[in-house]
Amino acid sequence: MDKQLSIKLPSSLTAETSVKIWEQVLGAESSGQTIFDASDLTFCDESGLTLLYELRSKPNGFKLINVSPSIEALYGTMLKNFSPKPVEKKSLDIVSSLGKWLHDTASSTKQSITFLGSACCALTEVLLHPSQIRFGEILSVSDEAGSRAVGIICLIGFLMGVIIAFETALVAQIFGAVIFVVNGIGIAMTRELGPLMTAILFAGRSGSAFAAQLGTQKVNEELNALTTFGLSPMYFLVVPRLIVPLL
Repeated sequence: MDKQLSIKLPSSLTAETSVKIWEQVLGAESSGQTIFDASDLTFCDESGLTLLYELRSKPNGFKLINVSPSIEALYGTMLKNFSPKPVEKKSLDIVSSLGKWLHDTASSTKQSITFLGSACCALTEVLLHPSQIRFGEILSVSDEAGSRAVGIICLIGFLMGVIIAFETALVAQIFGAVIFVVNGIGIAMTRELGPLMTAILFAGRSGSAFAAQLGTQKVNEELNALTTFGLSPMYFLVVPRLIVPLL
């Protein structure tokens, strides 16, 4: 005959009080059938209801007795909205997968075009009505994206110039044109590679910073707060960040 252990549940079964019960449940799983007396139980939160579900899902190891009607009603309400088994995802065939990919691509392209069009319209309207330009925000963004990036741009330009000079000098030495290396590197870095590296670093460094800021504000519902106050996020946040690169 299996050994039976009896455990009396407390009057309130919450996340704090159910920790010890969970430990007893896990420890009594292999010691025969355990009886849990719920005669004093009057209150249950989500953690307590989960514990009751665990007890009733294993009738061979646990037995729950003396449950009050109010707790039974609460437990039944939980079961109606509870799905213990994960929904299995059906694998799509080739045609369905292709259609889903086309739909997602079309939706993403539509959103990008809509955003680009809205940004262009807002920028045009602001340029036609300069009184709407927020110069304080533009100066703040210019300082963050422009002046604070001068150091890294100069460093990258210097390193690229040194590397190109070393590589070019080896070839120029064969033709006796080493004297022209300095002038050639200076012109190349000033006219071509300088603006190109500045644009690349601006797009990578400042562009990612803009995306992170706007994404964080979206998650924190700051954009919804602006809309609630009657302010357009396009004019308030996007337009200043479009004007800064043009400067």
